[in-house]
Amino acid sequence: MAGFLRKTVLVCVLSFCAVPIQSALAEPNTIEIDVFENVVYQQELISFMGTEILHMTGQMTVHVFFEGLQEGLADDDDGDSLDEVATEMVELDLVGFSPLLGLVRMSLNTDLTSMGEMEETTDSNTGVLDVPPFGSGTIDSFFNVFFELEIGGQRFYNVTPLRWHGVLSEKPAGHQDTYVNSASVQLFDEDWNPTQLYLEAGRLRPNPPVEIDAFDTPLCELEIFDPGGQGYKVPMVGGTVERVFFEGAHEGTAYDDDGNLLDEVQTEMMELNFSGYNSDLGPVLMRLNTSIPSMGEMEERTDYNTGILDVPPFFKDGIVDSFFDVSFEIEWSGQVLYSRVPLRWIGSLWHKPAGPLTIYENPVDVDLDDANGNPTGFFIGTSQYRPNPFIEVDLFDTSIASIELETPKRERYSVELMGTSTIKVFFESDFEGSADDDDNDSLDEVVTELVQLDLSGTISKIGDVHLGLDTRVPTLGQIEEESDDKGGRLDIPPFTSCGTAQSYFHMYFEIEIDGIPMYPDRPPRWQALVKEKPVAPGDVYEYLEGIRLVDSNGDLTGYTLITVRFVPRSCGGPGHPYPPGDANRDCRVNLLDVAIVGLHWLECTRPECN
Repeated sequence: MAGFLRKTVLVCVLSFCAVPIQSALAEPNTIEIDVFENVVYQQELISFMGTEILHMTGQMTVHVFFEGLQEGLADDDDGDSLDEVATEMVELDLVGFSPLLGLVRMSLNTDLTSMGEMEETTDSNTGVLDVPPFGSGTIDSFFNVFFELEIGGQRFYNVTPLRWHGVLSEKPAGHQDTYVNSASVQLFDEDWNPTQLYLEAGRLRPNPPVEIDAFDTPLCELEIFDPGGQGYKVPMVGGTVERVFFEGAHEGTAYDDDGNLLDEVQTEMMELNFSGYNSDLGPVLMRLNTSIPSMGEMEERTDYNTGILDVPPFFKDGIVDSFFDVSFEIEWSGQVLYSRVPLRWIGSLWHKPAGPLTIYENPVDVDLDDANGNPTGFFIGTSQYRPNPFIEVDLFDTSIASIELETPKRERYSVELMGTSTIKVFFESDFEGSADDDDNDSLDEVVTELVQLDLSGTISKIGDVHLGLDTRVPTLGQIEEESDDKGGRLDIPPFTSCGTAQSYFHMYFEIEIDGIPMYPDRPPRWQALVKEKPVAPGDVYEYLEGIRLVDSNGDLTGYTLITVRFVPRSCGGPGHPYPPGDANRDCRVNLLDVAIVGLHWLECTRPECN
């Protein structure tokens, strides 16, 4: 998305504001409207709690009053031999979060006008603003900003304008152009009483280069604690979008803004949508609290090349330390809770964007409040966010499920369903087989997800039966080794010579019986003992306890899925060839193959048979 939008309007300007910057013009003028959508602002705030740097993002809109019928026309109205035009900031919406004071939002005080000016630094062409795209050169620009600043629910105002000043390399502002303010500005409360809050040095970048990193297969694992201290581990999958605000004309440019001799850039988590399941909590959803921006930073660990973020692909090697302060809401069992303070995820990157080795973790617990800001006693303990995990995708083109159904009339039928299935395995480093002991039981495990299931069969007295996934909730699971011969590795073939593992899925399925879709009244746990990865023929996921089926409204249908035996095997490959006599290539020789042979008995395709 472009950093700004530009519109042009032809109007007759009568006056600019109560205190005009230049004389009113009787001739028709052209107004150019510049909308900046990716504004980044750093502002030093002094309060009774100390000094801190506020990081805010948002957008602003500027009107530029050219002095004729075309864009770029300007006059020397103040007699200094340099052409200038008047400007006005008409919209400002910047949002951030203070760890000390809470939500921070800066907007314009609409009772006053925030006027400014653009004046060329050299006059190469009189009557034209000498800056690209109208000419060559640069322009001095400023705005006298009257704002409303909301801090922790309280509103503050300024009497002395906040003067943003910068030199622009083009019009609208270029990627490297920056406005700064250096004078101290005291804040006043809503009754215009002076306070002990002051804005000091600030830096605004209206049009920084922004890189958007979209992660389609991230993994999040967190632990939710209830008021009694009981923890509930929840694996979650979904998607995230991050944006990185580079500080020059190109991706990778960065500066040392905090004076620690290391270059850094600001970041923001723009989108976060995770869904998962816990057997006690049920489905769990996690998403951003969009009323508070989730800001962050990437800072190089060593400064090999000043002005560049020293990490591949911008530099040949290096590491960056990164964090996000994530303001989120989380939902389960019909309740939506909110983070009292942002969840700070901290991680390191060996590449930008993040690669399989990057894991963000939170160092402190985060309390959860209800929608009214009241404590609930729930809190988030440990959590991990892996934006780009190493994933192996296992495709099984000859999957089989043997199921037994009970109808509302208590009639039972068995049927064999055949088709395809696909499983994702989230390894925990940058190679296949990597695993960690995340649940502290001295056994390494990995998260899995059944992402596709398409099995069909027929019951003569009922009709067609189809078994697939209920895509509203992910079907997540796990593979955990049964013995730990080597830490950091899943100890089953082919990653080691021998070994077995316990595997399961919390199944969110949809079963269609004679055209009627049904769902489990709770997700059953399909369990298997697996002897290799991917699972070998003969590795069977089973559920033998019976599960009632409901309709899309959650009402009981009278149907019960009595048993399931699911074999997500893939055959026909070098390791598992089709057995002799397997006419229909389902990796099994049975009466179906005999029937196929019978149908084609004595058929001949040799030349002499013609």
